[in-house]
Parts: sequence; structure tokens; C-alpha cells
Amino acid sequence: MIKVFLNNIKKNSSKTAERPQSLTSDAMARYSYALKFCKGKKVLDVGTGFGFGAKFIAENGGKEVLGIDYNSDVVSIALKTNAAKNLAFRNLNAFEIKNIKEKFDIVMAFEIIEHLPVDRVGEFLLLLYDRLEIGGKLLLSTPNGKKSKFFLGSLYNPYHVKEYTKNEISNLLSKYFTKVETKGYDIGNKKFIEKNREITNSLLHKIVYALGHFKFVREMLAFVPLKIKYLVTNENELPPLTFKDFIFTDKTDQTDGLFFSAEKRNNNSNINSFISIVIANYNGSQYLGKCLDSVLKSNHKRFEVLVCDDGSTDNSWSILKKYTQKDKRIVITKNNKNLGASTSRNRAVSKTKGEILIFLDNDTVVDNNWLSSHIDLFNKNLNIGAAQSLLLDMDKKDLVQHAGGVMVPQAGWSIPLYQWRKHSDIRNIGEKNIIAVSAALAVRKTVFDFIGGFDEKEAIHSEDLDLSWRIWLAGYKIVLAEKSLVYHLSKSVMGRSHMGSSYYKIYFHLAKNSFRSFIKNYNWKNIVKFLPINIAANLLRGFLVLIKRGDISALFGTISAIVWNVYYLPDTLRQRDLVQKNRFLTDEYIMNEVFDNRSLLEIYNRNFKQTKLLW
Repeated sequence: MIKVFLNNIKKNSSKTAERPQSLTSDAMARYSYALKFCKGKKVLDVGTGFGFGAKFIAENGGKEVLGIDYNSDVVSIALKTNAAKNLAFRNLNAFEIKNIKEKFDIVMAFEIIEHLPVDRVGEFLLLLYDRLEIGGKLLLSTPNGKKSKFFLGSLYNPYHVKEYTKNEISNLLSKYFTKVETKGYDIGNKKFIEKNREITNSLLHKIVYALGHFKFVREMLAFVPLKIKYLVTNENELPPLTFKDFIFTDKTDQTDGLFFSAEKRNNNSNINSFISIVIANYNGSQYLGKCLDSVLKSNHKRFEVLVCDDGSTDNSWSILKKYTQKDKRIVITKNNKNLGASTSRNRAVSKTKGEILIFLDNDTVVDNNWLSSHIDLFNKNLNIGAAQSLLLDMDKKDLVQHAGGVMVPQAGWSIPLYQWRKHSDIRNIGEKNIIAVSAALAVRKTVFDFIGGFDEKEAIHSEDLDLSWRIWLAGYKIVLAEKSLVYHLSKSVMGRSHMGSSYYKIYFHLAKNSFRSFIKNYNWKNIVKFLPINIAANLLRGFLVLIKRGDISALFGTISAIVWNVYYLPDTLRQRDLVQKNRFLTDEYIMNEVFDNRSLLEIYNRNFKQTKLLW
């Protein structure tokens, strides 16, 4: 019986608990103001409630309207009471928007964001962005955080998780949207304001106000007849309001509500197409000429090339000096000693002028049109933070070397996509989120600066995985620029010996970097869950390599990586603070988007069985 009673409370709470009938005019004011954006447009109304606002838009010029709400009972009522030919309703919550495949000219999200978990607000905004056509607008309203009311140390409204200020919302929206405009809105009926002030000053109202802080009290009131409520609240003495009694103003400091319009940048937006190509070189004299010659033949001519020589001991420097005389777009700099690719790239970036950075390995040859493909991608979608060129094998040019990858959440390893398959086999990658490798990686300069560039302590081998991870956390996509073709030389460990490579160094850096990235980038719950598995998996690999191959390098490298991470833990924790401060998306969202959620055994059998370490 108690369960039935509580269920009835839940069903009826939508009627009067959080949004009393007296606030219907407040809601209609927002829809009335939004109408000028919606005429002749395809509209999505998120959190549509009973659908009266969606119906208003549909009947007054909206081309096609879809209203969605998490409450199935409310949606059922909307279907019965607010039907229209060009209006549909669906039972979906805020995060199930991804199940809607169609796109819209206008997306409205009124009084939603303040109800969401703070760590999922970024995900919500990204979903709204994805549902918009290019050139479309997001219309969003929320209570003004500057006017928030508190009771007993928390927000007075028990349904609100956080109430945002104008600057907070503007900063969130500006990550993806352009032309973010803000209006404040409030009641403009003076008689209503004066009478409301008189009522709220009474002792009885103050008692009712205090009780209204508790969600259970509000939901119980759903069963109280209006006439009885009016005896206590005196709301019936307030002058009736219509949406015309609300004002929208540029002065937002003192208004109770905020209304935002934000535009998704269209294809004709002007992005500075000047590109900075960054090459970190260490003992690459045998590759540099072919690489630079191919870059200089690029069809897109507005670029510079910054090469940072990382303390080479071969004749790389003399080759580079000759190329600076050949083309003024080539700028060179030199480290006095070998510092690693991450440091070299960061140092080169500090001297760049372009709005797009492209990191390129010295053992690559690029296609003439490789730059244009990156410009087109970045111009198309503001939430693309980085894009990897399609890496094809230098010798067998029809074979894919790397088309991006996905990450193993338990071990921090990358699983390459389409590796050693024919180029023509690639299907439907589109704007799928990937791990990008830095052999040919384009990044928006603003994004690179925002996340702090490459982690210089993750010097080589998987520094690009860590960079990708932090770009995802900051709320940006990383995609494959499939039409940007770059040919990359495949080299064995012995073939890298002139660059100081060895099996020990590879195992050490792979394990060291993955442990450090886990601590920096995961939330604490997932650190506790996955870091022990990561350490165990790397140790197991070390023992198996020793037993199967008689090679101690993997085990020694992993143990060294553990010791290194213990020693540098204070620095890792400082870096973690910076990463988490910039976090825009949750681990759970990223796991669903980019991580490989198979078991370790499944991954081994499908992707690593050829190593014969287990069977």
C-alpha cells in the first residue's frame, strides 16, 4: 500500500509540485519570445512537459515540432490534450536525445540545465549541438544564479542541482557555439509585484516558504485541492498573469531568469586557414628530405613549417639549414640535448602563428591535398578539436597503417582501426571519435593551449594517446580526416636503433605513460577500478615475455615504470588537478564513445593473439 501511495505521489508530482499552475504564464513567456526564431523552422523542444508551449510554436509558424520529456505520464497527457498536425511527442530524457537521428533548425531547452548533474552538463550541451543543423540555433533558459535563493545551506528549490550565472552559461556555450546572446527576463506587472511582496512578508507565508524547501512536502501538496492551498498561500489574491506581463531585457543582473540564443557555426564561417606544421626530428637525416619536399608541394600554400631538432647526432641540422634557404616558410630550432618528442613539439608550438597545428613525423610523405581536408573538417564542426590524417604504409601504399584507434579502459592500450587492411575497406567512420596518433595529427591551436599541450613527462610512444584523452575530457571530438592521405614508414625496433630505441625503452614508456595517464585523466572511482588491473596486465605481460621469449626487457621496463610513477606522483597529482579543472565530459560518456568495452581476453583473442604470449 505504501508503495502504491508513493507511486501515486510520483505520478502526480508533475502536476503541481515543481511547477505550480501559476507559473504557466512564465513558461509561455519563454515560448512567446522564442517564436520569432522558430517560424518556418524544424524545432525540437526538450523538456516539453504537457506540450502547451510546443503546441503554441507548432500553431504559430513552426514548420515541424517534436516535444520530448522524461515523464511518460506527462507525455501521454500531451498527446491527448495538445495534438497538432505538425507536432509530435516522445518519451525521452535529456540524455536520450542521442537516440533521435534527425536534425533540427532550432533546439529549445527551457529550465532543464539546472536540474542536471553538474558533471553531465557538458554532455547535454554536446548532444544538443549534435542535433542542430549547421546554422541552427539553441534556445536555452535557466534561473539566474545571481538571484539564487538558499535555505539551510542549499538551493531553496529542492529540484535544482545548480543555478548558473550568465557568465557560467556563456562560457559553457562558447565551447561549441558562436554568437551567444543573452537576455534577462522577469515579471513586469507592477500590481503583481506589489501584491506578491505584501503576501511574502506575512508570517504564514514565511512558514510555508520554509516548508517548501523540502521535496516531499511539495509532492504531498499535489494532492491538496487548490482552494485549501489558497487559504494558506493567498496566491488567488495575485493579479492573473499572461506571457505579456513578462519583459525581456539586456540588463541581466537583477532578472530572475536568463534566456540564451546560441548559433551553430555554418559552413561559410571564416576560419584562419594559415596552418603551422610541426615536426620533431631526432636523427632523421635519411627521411627529412622526402618529408619536407612533399610538404612544400602541398596544394594549400598558406602554411609554415617549424622543425625542432631534438639534439640529433647525425647531419640533420645541416639538412634543415639548407631547407631554410630553400623556402622561408621553414623555421628551425634546436635542443642542446635529446628531450623527447613531446617537449620538442611544445617548444615548436610556442613559435607558431597558425590557428591549426599539424604534428607530422619526419618519416612521412604527404599527399598534395592533405591540408585542405583538415581545413574542411575544422570549418564544418566547431566541436572537432583534432583530426588525424589517414596513415597509409610507405611501401604498400594501398594498406592502412593507422586510421585512428580505440582505447582499452583496463590497460590504456590503443587498438588500431583497419590496420593492414586495404584503404578501400574503410567504411562509415564519418565523425566517429578516435584515438589519434601524432604521426599526422591536426589540432586546433586554442584546444592545444587549453589542455596544456603534450605532457612532456610522457615523452614518447603513447604521448598521443594521453593528448587524445585530454582533448576528449575537454569536450572535443577527434576524428579521422579520411581524405588527408599521409604515407608513413614502418620500422622495426632495430630500424629505430639510430633513434635510441630499444625494447626496454618501449615497454618502459608504454607502461609509465599509461599509469600516469590513468592517475591524471580518470575520476577517482575509475582509478581505483582500473589502475590495479593496468599494473597487473603490464606485469603479466612482462613475465610472459620473459617465459616465452627469454627477454627480461618487458618485466624490467614495467617495474621501472612503477618506480618512476611513485617518484613522480606529486607532479602527476598536480597535473591531474589541471586536467580535472578542464573536464567537460564524464568518464562514462567517453567510455561509451571511444573506449573498447570488450573483456581483456576478448581483446587478446581478436587483436593480440599473434603475439602467442598466452596461447
